[in-house]
Amino acid sequence: MKRICVFAGSRFGARAEYRTAAESLGRAMAARHVAVVYGGAQVGLMGVLADAALAAGGQVIGVIPDALVAREVAHTGLDDLRIVPTMHTRKALMAELADAFIALPGGWGTFDELFEILTWSQLGLHGKPVAVLNVRGYFGPFLALLAHAIDEGFVAPGGERLVTVADTAERLLDQLATLVVFAQTAEMLQRVDFWVKQLDRPNQGPEERYFIFHPRYARASDLGASMAPLLGGALPETGNLARDTRSALGADGTVRGGMNQAGTTGNASDRSVTNYPVTQHERKAP
Repeated sequence: MKRICVFAGSRFGARAEYRTAAESLGRAMAARHVAVVYGGAQVGLMGVLADAALAAGGQVIGVIPDALVAREVAHTGLDDLRIVPTMHTRKALMAELADAFIALPGGWGTFDELFEILTWSQLGLHGKPVAVLNVRGYFGPFLALLAHAIDEGFVAPGGERLVTVADTAERLLDQLATLVVFAQTAEMLQRVDFWVKQLDRPNQGPEERYFIFHPRYARASDLGASMAPLLGGALPETGNLARDTRSALGADGTVRGGMNQAGTTGNASDRSVTNYPVTQHERKAP
């Protein structure tokens, strides 16, 4: 578990315990060498979380839209502040970067982020664990609403299992560490099943070979590395899916010009950190 995306309020809330919980989570993640991915702001619990992680020597990645930078709410103390064009792109990039998700107490924005990431999980768009830090029972009404929605037939039975709940940062991180291992193992097994099915398909072209053994599906896998030559394809070392497979591959299935550490062809200055449209992929704070 390398990174956790944390959703948190842009206000401090009415109780001192909310601030204390955000500080505890930031310190606990830093102690475990787990990077914080969050909305990039310096206000409210978001700022408290980031400051605590940084003070404890942790890594913090902020993702914030241009509009909020212009309103001077961006955290100026981050070494890694990524500027994106829209709120939608912000959420997509945070999801891409994270191995798991935690919601701290918050308002409309936190609710939106939590419900959307749970919806993506229900739809099978990701298998990453989602959790809430239930400070002073803050998420009790949310959990009651979820139970009511299940009883009334609007959420499938078992839907409550999509949400992991704990009342302390340490306990929550312990649970997530186990769940992330399960999720990554399940994803690996799914890839293996995919490879086996693809091996039975005749007349595969170079684009198909690239897709099957790309690191998004065979990420640092000995199995993928050993099987790729059997199909005559090249296995890039790292990165995301190329935006245009045909332009990245030669007729023999090899990658033209290699890949840089961001997973895209071309110069390092052209790198992209995500599959989603981002106008400015990364900017260091002044």
